[in-house]
Amino acid sequence: MKKTLKITALLATSLLFPAMASAGAATEEEILNKLEYLTNKVMAQQEHIDSLEAQQGQKSTETGNITLANSAIDQLKIKGDLRLRYEHRDRSRNGKTDDNKNRLRSRVRIGGVWQNKVENFEVGVGLASGGSDATSTNATWSDSKVFETSDIRLDYAYAKHTMGNFAITAGQQKNPYETSWLFWDGDVRPIGLTLQYGDKTGPFVTGGVYAVRYYGGDGDSNNETEGTGMLGAGQVGWNAKIGDMKLLAAAGLQNWESSIADEYYGDTVGDDYKFMVGDIYAKLTIPAGKEKIDLYTQIWQNFGADGNVGQGTLGGTLDPEAETLGYVLGAQAKIGAVKVSAAYAHVEADSMFGKIKDADFGTGLDSTNVEGFKLGASYGFTKNWSMGVTGQFYATLEDDGTNNDGDEVKLYQVDMKYKF
Repeated sequence: MKKTLKITALLATSLLFPAMASAGAATEEEILNKLEYLTNKVMAQQEHIDSLEAQQGQKSTETGNITLANSAIDQLKIKGDLRLRYEHRDRSRNGKTDDNKNRLRSRVRIGGVWQNKVENFEVGVGLASGGSDATSTNATWSDSKVFETSDIRLDYAYAKHTMGNFAITAGQQKNPYETSWLFWDGDVRPIGLTLQYGDKTGPFVTGGVYAVRYYGGDGDSNNETEGTGMLGAGQVGWNAKIGDMKLLAAAGLQNWESSIADEYYGDTVGDDYKFMVGDIYAKLTIPAGKEKIDLYTQIWQNFGADGNVGQGTLGGTLDPEAETLGYVLGAQAKIGAVKVSAAYAHVEADSMFGKIKDADFGTGLDSTNVEGFKLGASYGFTKNWSMGVTGQFYATLEDDGTNNDGDEVKLYQVDMKYKF
């Protein structure tokens, strides 16, 4: 660009000088003044162009702007992560042969958010590895074939409209509710409609309706009639500052249609059984210089677990009306590049819908009717690369009459994580 402007200036000078001189209408001084004006004009234009090019280069480097076909989209933010995992499970079973499991797994996720600030909406689309299970995006290496390739599936796809402190989200979305790691598995993506109100501090409200399971009526489910089992959920809470500390407190309710219990536990639960789960969640963040400590707890109860002995989700000799409570207590801290965490969990057999609970805690036993500890530590070598170790030690909570009293599992996971 600079070379072009210089050539233009020279051409202008070579053409204008003899033309003006031959015209005899201007003195030599006037000609020199006009040439000086032209030169200054070219230099000013060049400085403006250089400034624009520098700004554009800096903006592209810092924000990763991408040219989009739709000029109404202000920004596209793309991010992803890769996790490589070694997992060892040691299971001891009462009256049965103990067994171990060793496997290598990976998880890859990538997604983008298209923002239109003028029209106040965004669209998010993401992909992830794994199968159709809502609680896992892991792919086991060579699971059933030699050097087996993993599936890539739609992870989320939603549209979100924002109007001040109000927002409405439609589609398959990341979990909008404040929760612990146990109560909602981090991979679960509710499908439906969510309404939200709130700011960074003060009160907030979240509510939504979601399509849990479609019953096709063609033999692919336990329900005889065609339709969709729905979940209605709501949560109210408060984000507060207490000096340098932050406190989050929230209360929620999940009302799952009774057809969902029939679909997944129809052979054991009674006619009046359903999942109506209320919960209270709280988290306190305590700063310590540049570091921070989080203390959290969540307690929940299923008010819809009606039935006689043996009419709960696990059947056997358990009374569903006596197995309705669950809770988790935990702490996590960040100290420089090191993160450590510890938690204790107690999940009674009929306290929640186990299909959305954290999938790791309880694997090898039952998703519910378990209690135990989860310990973890990780180190961030760089901003985007870390390694971590997690140990989970849990056991069967109550003997359900199937000789499983005393069953326990030790689960170890070693992870390498990359953000990109």
